[in-house]
Amino acid sequence: MNDKTKRVAEGSRPEEAVQIRYDNAITYPTPKDAPYFVSDTTKHLKLRILTTCTVGKPEGRTWYYDYYWNGKRCRAKLGTIGTESKTADSLTPKKARELVNSYESNRLQGKHPLKEYEDDVSSMSLNSYYKSFMNRAEIKPSVSKRGVVMGNTQYEYEQKEYRFKRAIKPNIIGTTPIVDLTVKEIREWFDNMVMSTPTEAVKCLNLAKHMTRCFIEDNEADVPNRFTKIDTKPVKKSIDESQEKRPMNSEEYKALWWACEEWHNKVEGLFIQFIMQTSARGRAIADLKREDIKKVKGTYQFNTLHKGKRFLIVLNPSAEEVYLKTLKEAKKYPISPYLFPNYIYAKTGGVAPVTNVIGVRTEPMDNNTMKRIFKGRSTKQVMGKLVKHTNGGIRGIASIAEPSILTVNLHDIRDTWASMSSNLEEATDLLQNTNSATVSKHYRHKGAEHYTKLSVVRENLHKKILND
Repeated sequence: MNDKTKRVAEGSRPEEAVQIRYDNAITYPTPKDAPYFVSDTTKHLKLRILTTCTVGKPEGRTWYYDYYWNGKRCRAKLGTIGTESKTADSLTPKKARELVNSYESNRLQGKHPLKEYEDDVSSMSLNSYYKSFMNRAEIKPSVSKRGVVMGNTQYEYEQKEYRFKRAIKPNIIGTTPIVDLTVKEIREWFDNMVMSTPTEAVKCLNLAKHMTRCFIEDNEADVPNRFTKIDTKPVKKSIDESQEKRPMNSEEYKALWWACEEWHNKVEGLFIQFIMQTSARGRAIADLKREDIKKVKGTYQFNTLHKGKRFLIVLNPSAEEVYLKTLKEAKKYPISPYLFPNYIYAKTGGVAPVTNVIGVRTEPMDNNTMKRIFKGRSTKQVMGKLVKHTNGGIRGIASIAEPSILTVNLHDIRDTWASMSSNLEEATDLLQNTNSATVSKHYRHKGAEHYTKLSVVRENLHKKILND
């Protein structure tokens, strides 16, 4: 029996190249741990057997063209194995062989083997590539069969969706084929955003840069990523210089803490207190589910996730008290998987009392909800000064006792903890950061007391030098 007529018994996994037949292929065993490939006697043609396939059915048994191009190994998905009577996206073994032979003919002539595929790439824009990008395993939130969490968090995923639809899709950046985009067009698009929202401009540019890099990788396209030509360092420097560290003093901290207890929705007030007690990011606490908090050796604890890294937060007695109060108060409202739900209010035109909570959203709090709780909807600037209206949020209530707190933002709670820490290492751990330089640059404020101590050090050194 020669290579072209090699066969394998039904229900067995071929260990070498065989002439794949439909009736045999659908009996190849379902893999227990990971997909496997069966090589056909036609070179570069393989059949992938997925863990989701069922013996006796073609689904989960997919043809692949396995080839090399420009020194790199590539695999192109061709379709599910089928018979003549199957759907249009299925291929009989005969047609799969014919297709691969035609691709190989192109490759041996020095052409891209998937000629029409190459033509499609030349016309693809960020808009047409968007769906493929958002479905990538490292982007789309998912959980494997073994419970491994993959991809972005739901919030990060939604932020990408928002930025794409707002800043990329309707603009020339989204509609122009990627291969035709010019640095000038990208620069003009970026500069226009910088004038109104500099921080968002940098994030949108990074998203477009990331999308283009993935497009090049997915399609093995020989095109430059022109988004990398835009230097964002000057903009980032300006943003950093404009962001002042604003730790709260003790009177402001106390005013905010007690204001939380006056808020009409007790759970939302406890949300701010929980942030104050854990020094965590508001986003991390908003994403926290009830099941995430575990009791270990007598103490409650949970993990936060930031930039792919996990940080353990153990609740101190005050934080534990807030947590237990939250569980008790939440019983008065519609229950949600989230510890601090995103409540739905009936529209009343004013500050909604507790009785006007009519439900909870399936997703966690977004940034606007957190701002609404902390700042309210009517705190604004008049003649360059912040003015509290009747709906000034928890911060507005706190400003009655301590007016200066109107200049404090929710994120400044972290500035407070960083600045009160005894050293930089402690501050870095309190803020769940890995980079102490970031904490020093963006959070830790050294006030007059610190520099007064330095003046004493200089005085002592001066006297020591003179007396030596």
